[in-house]
Amino acid sequence: YDPANHEPGLTPEILKTIIKDIKSRRTLDGNFDVVVEGKTPYNNKTQSSDIIHPYAAAGATWWLEWIFPRRGTLQNIERIKEGPPTLK
Repeated sequence: YDPANHEPGLTPEILKTIIKDIKSRRTLDGNFDVVVEGKTPYNNKTQSSDIIHPYAAAGATWWLEWIFPRRGTLQNIERIKEGPPTLK
């Protein structure tokens, strides 16, 4: 995780490679969920969307927002009040 960029250590490019590998090994047909967790800013919906969009484009189906003590109680509360980040 890079706190300056608000992104998990997993890049969208790596995620795409992992998903491709999983698909090549699956024996079942059908879709599967791909979960990525990370941190988006609590006061900028556009920036939040810009952060999660590349992961969705790579194949992520879920984004789990990091809510943790080092983020700060007030920032956690504000981020929760805003609701989940959304795609543009």
